[in-house]
Amino acid sequence: QERLELPRSPVFPCVAAVWTARHAMGRSDSRKRSPSRGKDRDRDRSRSRKDSRSPSRDAKGKKEKPSDYGVDTIKISDDDAAFILGKGGKTKDKISRVSEAEIELFERDLVLEIRGSKLHRRRAKKYCEGVMAQR
Repeated sequence: QERLELPRSPVFPCVAAVWTARHAMGRSDSRKRSPSRGKDRDRDRSRSRKDSRSPSRDAKGKKEKPSDYGVDTIKISDDDAAFILGKGGKTKDKISRVSEAEIELFERDLVLEIRGSKLHRRRAKKYCEGVMAQR
């Protein structure tokens, strides 16, 4: 069996050993490629938009507003607005998700608007005050 000698590199001393070991076993490429999924990919693209939508986005799936639905507004400082919004709006989204209330922050007017049932608004207000207290 013929063995190729590669010059040893001071930076990568083991490259030659790995290369010769792979070629000695008859494989030039250690990675295996998965078979093409051309037909499956076309089928996925042809699926209608209606089929791909999640049920939560359908108009039929909307929840009815509770009888005690209302809106609370809170005046906040510029620093508090930035802190409640969070990086990329994630803090605001998390508070909204956990409290089950809709939260909208008007940065221009420095007003925080909380919509939902009385319980949801109370929760959201409590969580927002907790976040502002951490600042």
